[in-house]
Amino acid sequence: MLAPTPAHDSAPTREQLLYWLHEAAEIEHNLMCCYLYAAFSLKQEDPAWSADEARAVAGWRRTITAVALEEMTHLCLVGNLMNALGAQVHLNRPMFPIESGPYPADFVIRLQPFSVATIEHFKFLERPHQQQMADGAGFEAQNHYQRHVPAGRLSPGARDYATVGELYATLRASLQALVAERGEAYVFLGDPARQVDATLAPLPGVCAVTNLASAEQALLTIVTQGEGAGDEHIDSHFCKFSRLGDELAALLAVRPGFEPAWPAAANPVMNRPLSDNGRVHIDHPINSQWLDIGNALYTTSLRCLLQGFAANDRTAKAAWLASSFALMRAVTPVGQGLAARPASLAPHSPHAGLTFTSLRTLATLPASSAPAFVAARIGELRDRAIALTPVPVVGESVSTWMGVIDTLGQQQARIAALSPAGAPAAATGAPPVEEAVAIPISHHVTHPVAPSPSASPAQPAAERVIEVAPGKGATVFFEAKRCVHSRHCVLDAPSV
Repeated sequence: MLAPTPAHDSAPTREQLLYWLHEAAEIEHNLMCCYLYAAFSLKQEDPAWSADEARAVAGWRRTITAVALEEMTHLCLVGNLMNALGAQVHLNRPMFPIESGPYPADFVIRLQPFSVATIEHFKFLERPHQQQMADGAGFEAQNHYQRHVPAGRLSPGARDYATVGELYATLRASLQALVAERGEAYVFLGDPARQVDATLAPLPGVCAVTNLASAEQALLTIVTQGEGAGDEHIDSHFCKFSRLGDELAALLAVRPGFEPAWPAAANPVMNRPLSDNGRVHIDHPINSQWLDIGNALYTTSLRCLLQGFAANDRTAKAAWLASSFALMRAVTPVGQGLAARPASLAPHSPHAGLTFTSLRTLATLPASSAPAFVAARIGELRDRAIALTPVPVVGESVSTWMGVIDTLGQQQARIAALSPAGAPAAATGAPPVEEAVAIPISHHVTHPVAPSPSASPAQPAAERVIEVAPGKGATVFFEAKRCVHSRHCVLDAPSV
C-alpha cells in the first residue's frame, strides 16, 4: 500500500507536480538500468557450477530482468501522468555514476555487477516505507543533506523522502488536493490520444491516465509492484530481491567459491573521466566498440519511446513503441557480451559493462522529419553491427549477434515506413519488415570459442574482408579468415 499520505495546507501547482514526476521518472529509469546491469553481469554458464547453481543463476537472471521490465512499466505510467497533466514525457537523467544532489542523500544509485552487496542494495532501494534496514556494504551515503521547498514558493523544487513509496504518496495527495481545488478538467488537460495503454505496450500493469481515478490506479500499481510494497505482496520487487538474497546466501554457504557473475566493472564509463573517483574507463580497442553500439541502441530506443508518447495517430504510436521495445531487447546481448569481456588491455583488468550513456538532452523530434531522422540513425547502427562480427565466448552464439543485425534491419524498415506521403524516406538497405528473418549462420560457420577477444590485438580494418551476399529473405556476412572450414558450407550448398 501507499505510504502515509502527507498533509498539505494548499494544493501544489501543476509545475510542482511535474517537477516531482520528472524526478520519479529519473528514479524509475535509473533503477531499470541498474537492474539490467546486474542481470547482464550474470554468466551464461560455467563448468564449475553444479546443477543447482546453474538453475539458480538462470532463475536470478529471469527474476531481475522481470523486475527491470516492471520498472519500464513504472516509467511509462509516470509518462502517462505527465502527458495527462499536459506535459511531454521526461526521459533525461544524470549519467552514471550519479553524484550526490539530484535525489535524497540516502539514494545511492550506480552501476554494480551482481553480488551479495548489490542485492542488499536493491532491497534497500525497494524497501517498504515501514521497513528499517541498512544499505548494502559499500553503498552507504557519503554526503548528508536535506532538500526542502519553502511554503508558498511559485518556483518548484525538490523535497526529501525516505523511500520511493513516500514520493508517490506525496504525488497522490497533491493530485487529490489540486483536483479538489481546481477540478479534474483543469488538472487533466492532456490529449488522451497520447496515452500508452496495454494494447500498445507489452508491459505488466500499464494503463492510460485520464482522470483522478486512473491516476491513483497508476500510482498504486507502481507501489504495489515494487516501491513500498512489503510482505503482503509476495511478488513485489522487495520480496523478490529478498528471496533471491536468501537463495544466494544458501548456495554460498554450501560452496563459498561459487561465482555466479563476471567481474564486471563498478562505475564503468565510456568517455575518459577527468578524474578517477572509482570509475572504470572502458578503452579496450574491440570491446569499446561494443559499448559504443550498445549505448547507441539504448539511446535510439529512448528516441522511439519519446516519439511513441508524443504521437496522436494510433498506428504511428504503435510502430514507434514496437521499435522502442525491440531495440531495447537487442541491447541485452550487447550488455551480456560486455560483462564477459575485459574493460581494457591492462593486466588484471575488470570486465566491461554497458554504461547506458545517452545524449545530454533527449527531446521529441518534429513528426514530419522524425521517421527519416531515426531510420537513418538505425541504419548507421546496423552498418556498425555488421562490421563488429564478434568472436563468441563461452555461452554465446554467433546467431545471437546476427539477430541484433536483423532486428536493426526490421526496425529501420518499420520506422522509414512512417515517413509522410511525399517526404523522402531514409534508404534502409534492409529487407522489408515482413521479409526480414533471423540469420542462423551458427549452423554453417563455427567460430573458435575464446575466453576473451583481448587475447589478440584488433585486426586492422584494411586487412579484414567481409563478403556480403544479400538474399531474398536474409543476408549472409562471411569473413573467410574467421571460418575454420574450407568454404564448403558456402560454395557447395545447392540452396545457397
